[in-house]
Amino acid sequence: MDYQDFQRYIKHLNKKNSVVLIEGKRKVKQEDRIIIPKLGEQLAKDFPDIIFRTGNAKGADELFAQGVSNVAPERLEFILPYKTHKKGNRIEKAKYYSLDEIKISEEIVNQTKQTSGKNRHMIELYLSGIRNNFTMKAPYLLRDTLKVIGMEGVISRADFGIFYDDLENPLKGGTGYTIKICKENKIPIVTQNEWGNWIR
Repeated sequence: MDYQDFQRYIKHLNKKNSVVLIEGKRKVKQEDRIIIPKLGEQLAKDFPDIIFRTGNAKGADELFAQGVSNVAPERLEFILPYKTHKKGNRIEKAKYYSLDEIKISEEIVNQTKQTSGKNRHMIELYLSGIRNNFTMKAPYLLRDTLKVIGMEGVISRADFGIFYDDLENPLKGGTGYTIKICKENKIPIVTQNEWGNWIR
């Protein structure tokens, strides 16, 4: 998908506040540390109605958000696994939502269990109230599902996903999981293979 295709897609949605995910790997190549915020800034300028959603992790999440916040911090949404997550690193005017402030829907629980495969038991233990080293990954998976499919009356469903992935070892970890949730819900995504050509 080229930039014109993306522009057409957003226009075709005909929505006041489309939601675009901007996120990816914690480990970012040195040469990409400049282009990620540059894209965030460009998107925020070119699309004044888009809401940009991310997960507040180090690396790509932080860099994309940095670019958007240079233009429109009030159009940033952060979905957190718990409310104290990176509390000292907040962007003024951005919106923050956390799992421990939201009653998670059955749809989010079911999709997370279904997509996380071998981690299904971990999710069940976490939801039953068990907090230990085994279950510590569960809120991150639930958060990633929430980021994508949203929850009626609380957080809108995402319309598009822009990801920074490890192209040599793609679709792994939290980024791979989130991409998978997007694909399962027929939400189009691009990685730097495509958006790398969008930057002016």
